[in-house]
Amino acid sequence: MNIKTKYMGLNLPGPVIVGSSSLTNSIDNMKKAEDAGAGAIVIKSLFEEQILTDSGRDISSRKLHSWYPEAVKGISNYSENQLIDHYLKLIEFGKTSLNIPILASINCISDYEWPQFASSFEEAGANAIELNISVSPADSSSGDEILLNIAKIISAVRDHCTIPVSVKLSPFFTNFNTALKQIDETGIEGLVLFNRLFTPNIDIESISVTGESNLSSTSDMNTSLRWISLLSDSLKADIAGSGGVHDSEGAIKYLLAGARAVQVTSAIMMNGFDYIGIINNGISKWMDEKGYTSIDEFCGLIAKDISSKNQFLKIQYLRFE
Repeated sequence: MNIKTKYMGLNLPGPVIVGSSSLTNSIDNMKKAEDAGAGAIVIKSLFEEQILTDSGRDISSRKLHSWYPEAVKGISNYSENQLIDHYLKLIEFGKTSLNIPILASINCISDYEWPQFASSFEEAGANAIELNISVSPADSSSGDEILLNIAKIISAVRDHCTIPVSVKLSPFFTNFNTALKQIDETGIEGLVLFNRLFTPNIDIESISVTGESNLSSTSDMNTSLRWISLLSDSLKADIAGSGGVHDSEGAIKYLLAGARAVQVTSAIMMNGFDYIGIINNGISKWMDEKGYTSIDEFCGLIAKDISSKNQFLKIQYLRFE
């Protein structure tokens, strides 16, 4: 069964993209992902501060990603580990040894000097760049200011590379419909909906803040499915669904909503790389049962159907006994 798809102009042998995580931070894992049937790989994110620190830039006046503990840890170990060199080697390996697209990933908050390094990722062989643009919960900027900052970051990166650029967003905008359309107008090639944020909790016995497991559940699909179904047919950028895909059914739902691909991380962490093949086989089986011979034949069917789309416009459910 043909499960090929095209995302941001890139030809993928299958719709499952291994998302940025510890799963994609080694040559061995990247090879395992391809062998298992991954359509593409997003290498574990570098943080803006890591790039500036390694390049000798003065970031003392910059705000660190204090709401991302992994960023602070990465920066403190950065001089010893030379993460950018390691990152470029991962990209180079992907370019020379793998037959699937490799996406570099940058977690950023500004367009402060670092976008010039996008050309290094392209030269190393990255097929595309994914921007994971963070907005601090404590940020008091207006919605318009945040959108302007996102547009500036996208523009700065595109000025330094010719490969496709995508942006991974959280759903926390005052008017997400308007926000997504404004971001789409920047000419971005891809949109990843949605980013999964760090979720601390409070332990009432120790009276302290604890870090919760950040693995997803199938319920995490709900918000992404709503917005992809509502907007995919009106956006120029390709969409990748992200969050809550734990089986082939979840992947198929995203494709029906209009996503061209799906990012999977938690399910692979829990079940191993071979689980990618199980998802792919489930998609193939469903397609065969429905009489589809390619993903193009059913991608976005829900988004194109007015009655189905209207269901996602409802914000409350009323039940009368």
